[in-house]
Amino acid sequence: MVEEHPAVVSSSNLAGGTVHVIATSLEGTREALEAATTLARGLSARVLVFVRRTAPDVHSLPEDHEETAEAALKRLTNSYTPRPNVLSCVCEQAIDIVQLFQPPGLVVIGGETGWWWPTAEQRLARALTRLGCHVTFVHVPRSEFVSPLVAASRAQALQAYRHEENRGSGR
Repeated sequence: MVEEHPAVVSSSNLAGGTVHVIATSLEGTREALEAATTLARGLSARVLVFVRRTAPDVHSLPEDHEETAEAALKRLTNSYTPRPNVLSCVCEQAIDIVQLFQPPGLVVIGGETGWWWPTAEQRLARALTRLGCHVTFVHVPRSEFVSPLVAASRAQALQAYRHEENRGSGR
C-alpha cells in the first residue's frame, strides 16, 4: 500500500531532480527503493538514500551494528537502476533532514503502519509533509517488517557466529 501525502509533485517539477529515500528498516528501505527507483526512471531523476544517525555521545564508542546496517544497505542499493547514492547524516529531527534535500523535496519512506498510533516512520512522513516536502509512504506488511533493533541484534549474532566459525576452522 502506498500512501501519498497531500502535496503532489508534478513530473515537470521533478524531471532531472532527486528522489530522496529515508532509510528505515532493511525491508522498509527495500520497498521505498522499489518505489523511488521506478519513479526516478520515469522522470530521469536520481535517487539519494539518507541513513539517519543520532549524534554520537562523548562517552560511547562507535557500534558495529551501525556499520553492518550501512554495509547491508550499500549491498541493497547496488541492485537498483539508477543506482542510488547513500549519504549518512546526523539527523535527530525532521528539520535536520530537510536541510539536506535538493528542491523539490520528494521523499519516499517505507515502514509499518500503526493500528492505534502512528509508527516512527509515519510520524517522520507527517513531519516532513508539514515542512513542505512531498512525501510518499510505502507500507511494509507486518509479516515482513523487522524492527531496526531486532535487525541489528540479528546482525550482531550472525557476525559473532561467523567469527566463532572462522576461529574454529583456523585451528
